[in-house]
Amino acid sequence: MAEEVDFSRERPGDAIVVGAGPAGTAAAITMARKGLQVMLIERGQKPGAKNVMGGILYNHYLEEVLGDDWKSAPLERPIIREDRWIMTADASINIGYNNLRNQQHPHSYSVLRARFDPWFSGQAEAAGAFVLPETVVTDLVLENGRVAGVSTGREGDVFAKVVIVCEGVGLGAGLLEKAGLKRKARANEMAMAVKEIIVMDPARIEERFNLAPTQKALIVRESEGEREAVMARWGLLPHWAKDERIAYKLINARAETLLEKPAFRSLVDRYRYLVVADGFYEWTISLTARSCRFTSGSSAKSAPGNPLPASLDATSRPS
Repeated sequence: MAEEVDFSRERPGDAIVVGAGPAGTAAAITMARKGLQVMLIERGQKPGAKNVMGGILYNHYLEEVLGDDWKSAPLERPIIREDRWIMTADASINIGYNNLRNQQHPHSYSVLRARFDPWFSGQAEAAGAFVLPETVVTDLVLENGRVAGVSTGREGDVFAKVVIVCEGVGLGAGLLEKAGLKRKARANEMAMAVKEIIVMDPARIEERFNLAPTQKALIVRESEGEREAVMARWGLLPHWAKDERIAYKLINARAETLLEKPAFRSLVDRYRYLVVADGFYEWTISLTARSCRFTSGSSAKSAPGNPLPASLDATSRPS
């Protein structure tokens, strides 16, 4: 029968992990899945409660820890572009990496720590680790030249055979520095992650979804040898038309008859542009039913988010 463990000096646990961030929780999960008695200590009300930022998570590392369980993680968006900046006080070098294939086969995601950390610590609990929130570790307990446990403001001293400190940089109590086991990190030994957020009015974002004929869409056209992005109304308004309602009737051009229809054939060679869209709807009408099918960019032999080809009458007025 296994010896009862209560993390006291007499019955120490196998491991104490300080800090329930991604690193600490990953360590707790790894040890708990091996059958070790693990205590995961977090100073916040719950893991992630003191995080107001996000970050990048590389899913192959998460898969190493969790296996296929990583697929249920609360991830945000796949990372398409990353930039690396090497900086001095007055100069910098930038290296950028952009890969649109990551849309379909992502290797990294953005995460919100306030959502991800509680989920991740739940995986640690499911593996058998004991998660102790709202507990501040103030010092390491040193006995006979080794770390025997930690001192906490709420639970007193707790003991384990191994203590792993994952309190973060600049946010914790500096446990290793206070114990003389590590010097304070220098600025040139640190990396800082910055996420650029582009803010747009929610109403404007909603305008771009599920567009209907005669509504405005974002297009890319060539003007004086340069490409420019402008808004244009969906629907062809011939130069001779006096009634804009004609545009309701000329909304689609079929590839099979594109060069035969007088309204379109004169535009194909002279006026072309791209519609920024991830797919389109197509109605199918039979004798018994009428159905609508969405064709995504991937099924249209184009990556999601890639533009769709179209033609623009010279008299159309983008705005």
